[in-house]
Amino acid sequence: MNSKSKLQNAVEGLILKGAVAGRSRRNVGDKNIELVTYKISADGKTYFVKDWAPKDYLSVGSPIELPITIKTYQKNGHVMIDYTISANNTNLGEAF
Repeated sequence: MNSKSKLQNAVEGLILKGAVAGRSRRNVGDKNIELVTYKISADGKTYFVKDWAPKDYLSVGSPIELPITIKTYQKNGHVMIDYTISANNTNLGEAF
């Protein structure tokens, strides 16, 4: 495999490495779309990462390496940050 092929198969973007410390799920909106929020511990910090309409779920306690998207928005005059898994992964593990 040449170096160009290796680069094409590499994951690009922001990667969050840590461990799943908790998770919750709910249905939102008129279409009742499932939203899973993971509590991720990484380097002594905690991140809450959203996964919209997941096919599978990350197991609590498992190490992770996830591609994420960071979005900023304003709410009540405060700048907020939203972390979302960039792509739905398959074969992640257990059901709730």
